[in-house]
Amino acid sequence: MPQPEVVKKLRTEIYFNAEKFKQIIKDKEFINYFNVLDDFDKLKKPPKDFPADFPDIELLKYRSITIAHAINEKILYSNDLLEYSIMIFKAMFPLNQFLNQAIES
Repeated sequence: MPQPEVVKKLRTEIYFNAEKFKQIIKDKEFINYFNVLDDFDKLKKPPKDFPADFPDIELLKYRSITIAHAINEKILYSNDLLEYSIMIFKAMFPLNQFLNQAIES
């Protein structure tokens, strides 16, 4: 759960770069490992400070950007765990880059 000023930075970055953000979360590899963003803490209404008629307003309703991937027990205890983990990290790297850029700006 990021602090309010961090959430505002994330939303601002998504607002101005929605197409890039959508490319990341709709990427085949991203979907393969994470499916969708976790919406456990998503706002019901549009956040203040952003226009309610923004075409991608649903992306701005997230209070935190959370993804998860469950690793099968067979893989977890196999010799393939390192390789599998690297693939997962590669799939989430663009999202991490996007979020870090938002926070650092």
